[in-house]
Amino acid sequence: MSNNSTAALKRYFAGRGLDRYASPLVGREAIRLSKMKPAPDTLWLAMEAHGVAPQDAVLIGDSVTDIQAAQAAGAMSIGYANKPGKAERLHRAGATAVIEDMADLTRHG
Repeated sequence: MSNNSTAALKRYFAGRGLDRYASPLVGREAIRLSKMKPAPDTLWLAMEAHGVAPQDAVLIGDSVTDIQAAQAAGAMSIGYANKPGKAERLHRAGATAVIEDMADLTRHG
């Protein structure tokens, strides 16, 4: 799920051969602009599409609005501090955990 348009997500994932790993893709649509993160709506749509309850969901995001959306949806969050200074902002926002390298997702089982 993303604040980017669904069409842009599909192009990005298909162009990198990743579309088979992420489906459905839930993005911003013109009819739901007010429902973008930090609103939880796109996360709820993604959870519903995958049959996942909020307490079993984890959003991985690199922005404070990602963390806020997860909290509003009742899900856990992993903040991805991909730039200097982000780790502290993501911690302050209430991220369940913060990582600086995506490989950390597999290192901690």
